[in-house]
Amino acid sequence: MIDAGGVLFDLDDTLYDQAVPFARAVHAVAGPVEGATDEALYAASRVHSDEIFAAYGEGRDPTDAMYARRMIATLADFGHSITTDEALAIQHRYMARDANPIELSAPMQALLNDLASRGARLGVVTNGNGERQRAKARQLGLSRWMSAGAIVVSEDVGLAKPDPAIFALGARRIGVPADACAFVGDSIATDVRGAQAAGMTAVWVNRRNAPLPAGATFAQARTDADLRALFG
Repeated sequence: MIDAGGVLFDLDDTLYDQAVPFARAVHAVAGPVEGATDEALYAASRVHSDEIFAAYGEGRDPTDAMYARRMIATLADFGHSITTDEALAIQHRYMARDANPIELSAPMQALLNDLASRGARLGVVTNGNGERQRAKARQLGLSRWMSAGAIVVSEDVGLAKPDPAIFALGARRIGVPADACAFVGDSIATDVRGAQAAGMTAVWVNRRNAPLPAGATFAQARTDADLRALFG
């Protein structure tokens, strides 16, 4: 069981599962993609996301060209060809929260309730566009468990994961020392390593069932129910 005075979460594909809204956007623009489940589509997109992650890591917003290249490469993995305009249409629909809503699962809501009831201080540390990430937080209803100031977005603060400084900032925002915090995120390179460098306990949300690296010094959760169990 992980016992922490503060718990910070990544947002995308951690607090909510991105596979469903991603696939929904793809199908709305490109139609059915033969042989591609929602999970497979999203997993393929992550394989082609290095350029986008690198931009965020350098404190830059990814360009439309980067997003288009990722989407074209993702669909090409399934033998499905799309134009640049179609790729951008998919990306824009994916990012439009009104057309593509997101929500917390019942186990995730239960986890947040459990933690809050035990007096844990909760927050978010996420890379991305400030306005867009705050809109997602509102749609997820995170104000039930944390203040607006506890939601730290890279664009707003001039820092980005995996820089340990943004994790330390998140800890200060919730008023808990970093070494008394746990961080929950879906990326080993961006979330787990950065959190550990900041002195936090790290938990890897492994929704895509990737292999656990040899010698891993962090816990993993494959489902939201697994994550709740880790925190008792």
